Amino acid sequence: MDGEAGWFFFSSSSPGSANGNGARRLSDTPAAAEPDGIYEDVEAVTVTLTGPGEIHFTTDGSVPTAASAVYTEPITLTKTGVVRAIAFEPDALPSRVLTLSYIINEGHALPVLSLVTDDARAFTNMYQNKKKGVAVLGCLSLYESDGGFTIPCDIKMHGETSLDLPKKNLSVRFRGAYGQETLSYDLFDDGADGGVTEFNNLLLRAGQDYYSGIIRNELCTELACAASDNVVVSRNKYCVLYIDGKYRGIYALGEKMNEATYAHREGVSRSSVTVELCIKRY
Repeated sequence: MDGEAGWFFFSSSSPGSANGNGARRLSDTPAAAEPDGIYEDVEAVTVTLTGPGEIHFTTDGSVPTAASAVYTEPITLTKTGVVRAIAFEPDALPSRVLTLSYIINEGHALPVLSLVTDDARAFTNMYQNKKKGVAVLGCLSLYESDGGFTIPCDIKMHGETSLDLPKKNLSVRFRGAYGQETLSYDLFDDGADGGVTEFNNLLLRAGQDYYSGIIRNELCTELACAASDNVVVSRNKYCVLYIDGKYRGIYALGEKMNEATYAHREGVSRSSVTVELCIKRY
């Protein structure tokens, strides 16, 4: 910052202008005493937050601001919902967003995905108007019986045919600028056998044969995978999807077959991989 020594954080860039209103540090992200995830046979879940300075929170999935409610006592949830919180301190930039999804008394047998968007209006506009190339920031969580994860991401529309269907395909991407560059998680339960457990992107597939079985693509890839170890296909896991705390149906969480995926799967450098789209017309 002009006239100061050392490094500073800035909430926004100011190319061509003086650097002002910098802060020496970011506030620490708040934490919750009660783990997020799936709760069954409970009357309510009480969420207790801790963190530095003043904590502001929301329960509608939106990103908290200084104008959001101030946390003064535990938050009680009686149904499935999302709690997000940010810490504000003097002489520091606000913390990163804490995102907590609580799936309460839903009775799901499948793993649960919770996709929380930073801007619900922008997401709805992108989704309903089938806007490819537009990215909305958010956070993706997976809850299953033996583990799970929460990671910041951006969200885009994916595919072609599904964009005209009621349920549409989505893709999520992880970047260091969002807080975490890759997801490290044994998503398809093959890490013990040397399988890939690091991901840059994932797909949320709605099922392209929407008016039939909705599993055609996933079934074909599973058959190809079972037929030969030499076939590189996208692995999938069926999950229940919630977006901003609302149930959106069953989706297949799968790998996005791009340069990074092939590099991870084959143990080569990403720069050595070229992916070309081949369209065969009949």
